[in-house]
Amino acid sequence: MVSVVLKCLAGYEYIPCLLIVSVFIYFIAPFMPGNNYSIRDAVIAVSKFIAFALLGFAIAVLIHISMRADTLAEGLHETLGFDAIKYLPISTDGNPQNKISVFAVLNNYVFNWQQPFIYPFTSLTLFAWTCLATLISLIFIKFFDSNLFLRDAMFLITTILVPLSWYVIMAGHAKIHAYLDFVLWYIGFVPAMFFVILHATSVFINKFILMKLKCYF
Repeated sequence: MVSVVLKCLAGYEYIPCLLIVSVFIYFIAPFMPGNNYSIRDAVIAVSKFIAFALLGFAIAVLIHISMRADTLAEGLHETLGFDAIKYLPISTDGNPQNKISVFAVLNNYVFNWQQPFIYPFTSLTLFAWTCLATLISLIFIKFFDSNLFLRDAMFLITTILVPLSWYVIMAGHAKIHAYLDFVLWYIGFVPAMFFVILHATSVFINKFILMKLKCYF
């Protein structure tokens, strides 16, 4: 709770991402092989964490309200209206044409990489192709190593929520600061993709190459 308060007092940027990073191990743990950590235990742990995080957020907002204006209404408008609402994917001035398209933001972050996804390759669509390779790898794992399918699937689902939580909720910020916010893909999801691809590759080698070599020898 204290860490959430301090982070919010310094700035509300990337709060959803940081909270998901803090708890995604609880989503993965029940599906790890040989782990006795149940889904119920994970839900309880995450619920407690969210409750304390919301309390910390509320405390930080109240502190900002008291500092920014003389009345509660004015302080609330200055704190949330200025810092947060202007970045939401909605029209804040009543003009539908000014509504930010979440689809356009996501399209830019998936298919239009201006920075090298893997240095020194500068392909605009290399990230999208890697996502496709990851999906194919996950399907392959489903059929040939099903015991670890849920682990890998939850690894991908949970880590992709880190960037998506910001690109969707704060689409305005993501649209303006694309040069900065694209790095959110690397906070979990990109390593998760390569983990799944390497896992599928190892399963393929073991089942279709090494097994054939054993048959010959």
